[in-house]
Amino acid sequence: MSNLMMYDGRVLDIFNLKKEDIDKEVIIRGACRINRFLGQTKYPYPVACHLIGGWMYLDEINADITLKKQWLIHEAFESYSGVDLPSPLKAELPLYKEAEKRALHVIAEAFGVNPAESDEIKELDRRIMVAEALVLMPNQEYWENFACEQEINPLSQEFVLPERDPEFIRLMLEDSWRRTF
Repeated sequence: MSNLMMYDGRVLDIFNLKKEDIDKEVIIRGACRINRFLGQTKYPYPVACHLIGGWMYLDEINADITLKKQWLIHEAFESYSGVDLPSPLKAELPLYKEAEKRALHVIAEAFGVNPAESDEIKELDRRIMVAEALVLMPNQEYWENFACEQEINPLSQEFVLPERDPEFIRLMLEDSWRRTF
């Protein structure tokens, strides 16, 4: 069992989440406090900024509501596990990856999102990750080569948020959720 305590004192087996375990506050709180790129960025860049930037992009292109919902929940397991694992590390942890996949389906069901994810969301996730890395991480040449090798067309850097006050980020993410769900 992988029992972890949430903000309200509930202890959840995060590797076996149930629909009744899913709570928007857990997701938002975690997204606002867990940093991208193992916290090795030029300034704190929580998962919430990643979600807001992608949501802003989807809003700008007038994406349908299903895509916006899929986007807002695609990182939700990180809020339950307490970490945003980079893909190379996640690939080495098959039990974590399997639990994340199961949890995403439970989370999607809890929020009425069907399907839980799409190819468009996976592509956006990769495109914004490279855009974020080009702004937030050292060694731009590495990330440019990575994008070229992986055939990723980075999203415009306008969707990478500048350094912001944590409360402002929380309010922005809550607003995105309110406008979407």
